[in-house]
Amino acid sequence: MSTNETKKMPETGLNAPAAMDDQGRPLRGSGNMTPDALFGTGGLSDWAVRSTENNGRTPDGEVILGYMPVPPDFKYMDVYLKSRPKHEEFDAFWCRHPPMDLRRRAKIFAPFNALKGMDELRAAQEILYVDRAEPDEDRQRQLNHQLSVLRGYTFNGRMARANQIMVTVEYFTPCTDENHPAFDLHRGRYQTVYGMVLNVDDVKETLRLLTTDGEAVLEFCDIRSITPERDTLFDDVPDDLW
Repeated sequence: MSTNETKKMPETGLNAPAAMDDQGRPLRGSGNMTPDALFGTGGLSDWAVRSTENNGRTPDGEVILGYMPVPPDFKYMDVYLKSRPKHEEFDAFWCRHPPMDLRRRAKIFAPFNALKGMDELRAAQEILYVDRAEPDEDRQRQLNHQLSVLRGYTFNGRMARANQIMVTVEYFTPCTDENHPAFDLHRGRYQTVYGMVLNVDDVKETLRLLTTDGEAVLEFCDIRSITPERDTLFDDVPDDLW
């Protein structure tokens, strides 16, 4: 052997050619078991078509399970060879086991939440509650003036509909979650609502608004600020006008 010639080593592993049986078919576990070697040059799709055309069997008579031929002593061969049972409507089996409605069947595969309500509970615990802010003397005098002006514009229903005073009110809402620490501390949140003033009741000490979600009734003690849509609404009217 000359020095330029290299000795060709036998191929092993994935590069080894597949061993063939006496009929020219590749043996399992031997060499490079490519899809072409297993199923022919057409690959899986061609094998599936050919197996379907032969009623689930290879041209040699071997049974096909999926895409692969199975041994004759396959444990569940009798189950596999049985076709899907078919029953006529209203026969004995159909009456005992009627088909499930598609809408009900879809619920079986709906995602299951074992901790239903946990997300809402965690979100409630993350709400930041604050103490009620008590207005000082000047702030209380300003709120009284604003409520007096609104009462004059909405003395009755006809005047309220005619004037259509639109305001934005910031008010205090106490915590209603008994499981939250803020409930025992009498804390809450400040929220805003926008709407048309319907009535200012000095007896009940409430301000009634018409919002997009319906009527809202706010107590005087919960109101933190009142901002009119017209900036000069409270500046042009003295306290004793009404």
